[in-house]
Amino acid sequence: MSQLTDTKVRNAKPSAKPYKLTDGGGLFLLVQPTGGKLWRYKYRFAGKEKKLALGIYPDVSLADARERHAQARKVLAAGKDPGEVKKAAKRMVLLNSENTYEAIARDWHEKRKHTWTPGYAESAMKRLENHMFPKLGKRPLAVTQSGEGADHREGSPGPFVYPPPRILVTLDVGGWDASSSEDMRAISSSSSVV
Repeated sequence: MSQLTDTKVRNAKPSAKPYKLTDGGGLFLLVQPTGGKLWRYKYRFAGKEKKLALGIYPDVSLADARERHAQARKVLAAGKDPGEVKKAAKRMVLLNSENTYEAIARDWHEKRKHTWTPGYAESAMKRLENHMFPKLGKRPLAVTQSGEGADHREGSPGPFVYPPPRILVTLDVGGWDASSSEDMRAISSSSSVV
């Protein structure tokens, strides 16, 4: 069986039905009637045949497809389903994008502001926006270290950390549920704001 070349991939023309150009080891290029060229890896896991999408040509070159194929084969050799590993990675990216420091802090502020005076609530949000969000706002909370971004001010007894550091510490160990108002009350009542 001959391996694919860049020229064969580039010159593959659509036909009335989808067809495959194989590269070996389960890697193939699926040429669609619409002209789309899709990299796929066909493998077996737990006795079932499965296919893993590796990308779209030309965004993913032949060399890149082979590299992705090799990585998927290593995952399979380790006894894991490459398709499930890819899905888990996508879920983690989505979770991290939704659980940024800024998103959690804004949620925390929204749930606490009814217990504060309007002036204090506004001041607290301005401090977050001016001091914390520029440093940590877009970062996933899972990688934010406790106390990171603390602003030590002259004459203050300690770091200016807002929301309270307890939120970060609790999240670092995975013990906080952002949707739980009980967790929010426990976190905010056990912390003081400087």
